[in-house]
Amino acid sequence: MSLSRSRMGLSALLTAVNLALVVVVLAVVVMQAGHLLRRLGDAQALGRARLAGSTAAQEFDDVRHHLLTTVRLLSERPTLSALAEVGEESDLRDYLEQFRASTEISGCGVVLSDRTVVAGALQETSSPDATERADAASATIYDAAWSAVRDGSQIFWHRGEGDFVLGAATRLAGHPEALVVTTRALDRSYLQGLEHRIGAAVAIVPREEFDADDRAELRRRALVDGNDLLHRIEESDLYLSIVPLPFAPSHGVLEVTLSGAGVTAAMGELRRSLLVLALLVALGATAMSVFLGKRLAGPLRDLTGAAARIGRGDLETPIRRARGAEIGTLSATMEDMRRRLVELTAELRRHRAEAETLLNGVLDGVYTVDRERKIRYVNPQAAALVGLDPPEILGRFCGDVLDPEPVNGVRPCEDRCPILHARFRGTVRATEHLCLRRGTRQRTVVITSARPESDADETAEFVQFQMMRDETEVEATRRLRDLVVANISHEFRTPLAAQRASIELLHDHLADLPQYGEVQGLMESLELGTLRLTWLIDNLLESARLEAGRVSIRKQTVAIDQVVEEAISVTAPLFAQRQQMIESELPFPLPVVLGDSARLVQVFVNLLANANKFAPPATTVRVGGEVEEAHLSLWVEDAGPGFPEQDRAQLFERFVRSPGEEPEAGGMGLGLWIVRSIVERHGGQVDASSGPDSGARVRIRLPLDAGAR
Repeated sequence: MSLSRSRMGLSALLTAVNLALVVVVLAVVVMQAGHLLRRLGDAQALGRARLAGSTAAQEFDDVRHHLLTTVRLLSERPTLSALAEVGEESDLRDYLEQFRASTEISGCGVVLSDRTVVAGALQETSSPDATERADAASATIYDAAWSAVRDGSQIFWHRGEGDFVLGAATRLAGHPEALVVTTRALDRSYLQGLEHRIGAAVAIVPREEFDADDRAELRRRALVDGNDLLHRIEESDLYLSIVPLPFAPSHGVLEVTLSGAGVTAAMGELRRSLLVLALLVALGATAMSVFLGKRLAGPLRDLTGAAARIGRGDLETPIRRARGAEIGTLSATMEDMRRRLVELTAELRRHRAEAETLLNGVLDGVYTVDRERKIRYVNPQAAALVGLDPPEILGRFCGDVLDPEPVNGVRPCEDRCPILHARFRGTVRATEHLCLRRGTRQRTVVITSARPESDADETAEFVQFQMMRDETEVEATRRLRDLVVANISHEFRTPLAAQRASIELLHDHLADLPQYGEVQGLMESLELGTLRLTWLIDNLLESARLEAGRVSIRKQTVAIDQVVEEAISVTAPLFAQRQQMIESELPFPLPVVLGDSARLVQVFVNLLANANKFAPPATTVRVGGEVEEAHLSLWVEDAGPGFPEQDRAQLFERFVRSPGEEPEAGGMGLGLWIVRSIVERHGGQVDASSGPDSGARVRIRLPLDAGAR
C-alpha cells in the first residue's frame, strides 16, 4: 500500500476529530453532571436527615414540656391532695389511672420521701409478669424522681429493659413530703410512630453505649459541639443526623437514619438519561461530520491533485474554481499562481538560454562555486583552460581542479584564496600558475572573484562567480620585460655608483680648488641629479619585483621612529636644495610594528620625495602620527597644491602622475603605487587627502604588534 493511501482521508479525519471532541466533551459533561447531581442528591438527603433529626428532637422536647405541664397540673389538683391526705390507696390509684387514661402519658403516681409508694400506675400492664416488672421499675423511677426534684430540674429519665422512660416530678401541693410523678415510655411502639411521622429511623443511644459500633467518634463530636451532626455513610448508603438528647444533652444522642436508596436510584436514572442523550448527540455529530467532511473533502481533494500536478511540473492543466467562499478563493489563487508559474518558467528558460549563450560566447572562462568552493557551473572555455570535460569538473573542489602552483610550499587555496577574500573585501583579482594534467604545459591565468550576492542570506542559494583569463603569453612577455628592465637597471646602477663615488671624492677635495664657491653649486646639482636617477631606477626595479610577486616581507619588530629618521636622512639633500624644512611630530613613545624595516624606509623615502617635489620652496613638510586601538596611523603632509578630489582614486595606480606635476619635474608615476603595494603587504592601508589647511596629506595605517600591546 502506498503512503498516500495509508494516510487517513480528510473526510475520515474530520469525522474522527469531531467525534472524538464530541465524545470527550460529552464524557466530561456527563461526569461533571453526575458529580454535581450526586452532590445535590447528597445535599438534599442530608437536608432531609437534618429536618428529620430536628423534628425528632422537637418531638422529644414536646414530650418533656407535656410531662412538666401534666405533673404540675396533677400536683395542684385538690382531689389528689385530699385522697393523699385520707390515705385511701385504692381510691388514689383509681384517680391516677383515670388521669393517665385522659392524658397522653404512660403513667403517673404519688411517692413519699421514704420512697414509700402511696399509689401509682406508671404504665399500662396486661399480665401479672408485666405488673411485677412495672412495680420493680417504678421503684427505680421514683428514686430518679426524688433526685431530679432535689436537683431542681424536675425532669429525669430511666432505661429499663431496653426501653427508655422520660418523667417529670414535683411536690404535691399541701404535702411537701410527697411527690407527684408523670412518665412517658419511649419504647419501640413510640419510636415506630415517630419514624412513621418523620420518615426516618430513630434510635436513642446513651453515652455508655457509644463504642458499640463505628459511629462512636461522630457521637462524641456531636456531644462536644452541642449541635446536630450530619454524615453520609457510603458503605451502607445511609444519611445520618446525630442530635444531643433534648432532655439530657450530656447523657446521650438521638440518631436519625435516612436510607439513600431513593437518592441512588434517582441518580442512576439521571445518569442513564444523560448517557442516552450523549449517545444521541454523538450519533448526530457523527452524521453531521460525515456530511460536512464529504462536502469539504471533495474540493480539497481536487486541489490536492492539482498541487501534485504542479509539483511534478505539469503547469498546463488549469485548476477549476471550487464551490464555497474560502475553498473557491483558494482554488482561484492556485489557478492564478499556476499562470504566474507558467510565465515565470518561460521567462526563466529564456533568461537561462540567454545567459548560456552569453557565457558560451565570451572568450574568458567562467565558473561558479558554492560555500564549500565546489564548482557548480563551468562554461566550455573554463573547461578547456584546465584541460578537462565539464562532467569531470562539476561537484569538485575548485583547488583540486585548478591545482595552482604552491607559493613557499603552501597552496594558494589554503593561504590566500581569492574566492574567500572576495567574500569579505569585494572583487579580488589574483594571478595563479596552474599545474595542469594530461601532459599539458603550465598555464598562467588571472582569476577575478566577485562577492556573492546571497552571502548575507543563509536561506538563499549561495552562488559566487569566477572569471578566468589565460595570461600565459602575457606572462611570458612580462617576464621578458622584467628581464630587460633588470638588465638595463643593472647597467645603469654600475656607472651611477661609480659617479656617486667620484662626487664624494670631489667633495673631500673641493675646498682645495681656487674656484670653490662656483664649483660647489655645480657639485651639489650633479649629486642631486645622480640621487634622483638612482631612485628612479630603484623604483623601476621594485615595481617589476612587486608585479612579479617576488617581494617578500620579513616579519620583524620595527621601530617606526628610526624608520622615519633614516628616510629623513636619505632625503635631506633634496630638502636642503629647495630650502625646505622637515618637522617630525610623532607621538612618544611609539609602539612597535611587525614588518620589513628596509621596505618601510622605502615607503617614507617615496612619500618625502613626493612632498619635496610638489611643495613650494622654503616651506615645511610635516611627518605626524597617532596611535589608534589596533593600528598606528602615520602621515606626510606638505603645503603643495594638493590632490584633486576626482583623481584621488587613481593616484596609487602604476605610471599615474599628478595632474599638477610638470613634465620636467621627473618621475615615472611609480612612487605611490610602490607605497601602496608595500603597505598592503604589511596588512595596512593607504589613502590621500587634503591637509587641514591646504596642501596634500598621504596617510598609512599599519597594524600594531599584538604581542607588544
